Amino acid sequence: MKIKVKSVLLVLSVVLFWGCATSYKPINPSNNLSTRMEDEDVIFKYSYDVLQNAGNKKYTKKETMNHIKLIAVSIKNKTEKVITVSENVDFYAGNKKVSILSPEEYSHSLKQSTLSYLFYLLLTPLKLITVNQNNDANIIPIGYVLGPGITLLNMVSSSSANKKFDKELIENNILGKTIEPGDILNGLIAIRGIGYEPLSIKLIKE
Repeated sequence: MKIKVKSVLLVLSVVLFWGCATSYKPINPSNNLSTRMEDEDVIFKYSYDVLQNAGNKKYTKKETMNHIKLIAVSIKNKTEKVITVSENVDFYAGNKKVSILSPEEYSHSLKQSTLSYLFYLLLTPLKLITVNQNNDANIIPIGYVLGPGITLLNMVSSSSANKKFDKELIENNILGKTIEPGDILNGLIAIRGIGYEPLSIKLIKE
């Protein structure tokens, strides 16, 4: 029995070219801190490339395309007053004051597009043709399984990954959080339009 492999090669080519949905791997920001700065008010630690280091390639690619950095941070309050991150702290990249994106803004820019995987429904008309020794052709409509199957698998996978991504961003959001004297706050921040400038923070003096 001979099998015409053009259809199979077409499927593989489309899948490889379009790309598949990927799962989301947790960052755990408190374990990803490498750079430290300290002054009389705070100890500040941070790390770039946390998505990449966790193995989230698809999210890392979109992060680069959108010129956004997700950064793991840690702030220790050395003062005798409560620090509220959104009210009492300014963030700097180099000498430039920067704004922190909300989890919603950041997530919207980096989520996997679930609807884009509907593209795989174009595989539905695909047929596999086998030919026996008598040159009789047998047509197998494999597309009815491949098209909807690959589509559903990728949509479910991307939706699950996005939910895990959102959950980690919300749980590790430091905007609006307070830090009691002597306490440490670990979390994630997102900044648009910066490279790998050294980060620092300054307390806003009343």
